[in-house]
Parts: sequence; structure tokens; C-alpha cells
Amino acid sequence: MLGKAQVKGIRPTWIGEQTWIGLLTYWDSKKFKQKSIQNKLNRSSTRGGALHSTGRKSHVDIALGLVSTLIMYISLYIIQFSTQYLILLTIFISFKSVNMVDLLSQMNYSWQHTLRRMLLG
Repeated sequence: MLGKAQVKGIRPTWIGEQTWIGLLTYWDSKKFKQKSIQNKLNRSSTRGGALHSTGRKSHVDIALGLVSTLIMYISLYIIQFSTQYLILLTIFISFKSVNMVDLLSQMNYSWQHTLRRMLLG
């Protein structure tokens, strides 16, 4: 909001005249210009662990979004695993010739392997 007013050099109606004069003086100061240059360099830097390229979203909001996405994927996988388990249980009860222990251990291994890949990448 103020950035556009600063570039245009036109005082918005909601800013008083004295405040506008104070802002113009501050924007013209050496302190502001040095800070502006430093912030511009910081934003354009690709070095370091604090590269922030998600706009107005804070790091906390991004982390929470990732956690909720991960929980959603795990929940979907558990539902899929449960469905497969029920299907195998139905097959076992129907035919009684399937080695249920081998099937369940294979499914358990597959589930743990997939979960580990999802968590660790």
C-alpha cells in the first residue's frame, strides 16, 4: 500500500499531510536507502538457509501446511492398507488356502517402507 504511494509520489486520502511529509522525509533519508538496498540484496540472495520464496506466507504456516498434507497422505494410506487387509481377510475366510501370515507380513513391510519413504523422502 505505502510502496505504491511512495513510487507514485501521491498522498493517499487516508494519510494526513503531516504524516505524508514525515514519510517522504524518511524515504529520502540515508538510513532508509541503506536498509532498502540491504533488503533488496537479501531478497535476491539464493544463498543461506533462510531463502523465503513463498510470498506473504510465514515459515510457520508453510510448516503447518506440510504437516497437514503429510497427515492427509498417511491417513489415505492407512485407509488403503485397511481396505487391502479386509480384502485379504475375506479371501482367507473364503478359500482358507491362502497363507495369511505371508500376505500380512508382506503388506506390513510394504506399509512401513512406504511410510518411511513419505517421512524421509
